[in-house]
Amino acid sequence: FRRFENRKNPNMILVVGGDGSMLHAVRSLWRMRLPFLGVNAGHRGFLLNERSELRRLPDTFMAWHLPLLYVEYLTGSGWKSCVAFNDAWVERKNTQTAWLRVLINGQARLKRLVADGVLIATAAGSTAYARAMGAPPLPVDAAELVLVGSNVLEPPGWKSAVLAHNSIAEFVAMDPRKRPVSAFADGIPLGEVRAMRVRTSRIAAAELCFVSGH
Repeated sequence: FRRFENRKNPNMILVVGGDGSMLHAVRSLWRMRLPFLGVNAGHRGFLLNERSELRRLPDTFMAWHLPLLYVEYLTGSGWKSCVAFNDAWVERKNTQTAWLRVLINGQARLKRLVADGVLIATAAGSTAYARAMGAPPLPVDAAELVLVGSNVLEPPGWKSAVLAHNSIAEFVAMDPRKRPVSAFADGIPLGEVRAMRVRTSRIAAAELCFVSGH
């Protein structure tokens, strides 16, 4: 692919690797507003094309315009923020089960969630950790978010929920001293937090390209 490289005036970002490589590229380079073309050199590669499909570059691609998550998290030094493509979550930091209050659009929907943690994912990210935790995967172009708990004890029987794409989800640690929680965005540790607030970004988005029929 080196013969196609144009660093001065590129029209596409080529990512060779696995899904982790694509996630890193998107978070680092989404501001360039260029489409991303992935070539799978890893295992599953949900976000990439298979190498056999790209023996020659086709004239046209199918492109998905996918918004990122805007993630805010409260640490001991105040609020911080980042973006995520797949998901963001909080989980217990020690042996104590996490006690979390889950608010949707400012309203407490789960007044006390007793679990190992809770995660929110985009439609594109619903096939990753959210699916492994038992949430239903969504079509990549679905205008929804997925909320799912990890090893939920209370409320009994609650597992997951599908939220409107413009929902604002907030996770608040109810007893941060005894039951501290850590936060993650696309698997990247954000440290110990007291709260996390997540919504679909109004600015950050990525366009992923696939071979037609992929």
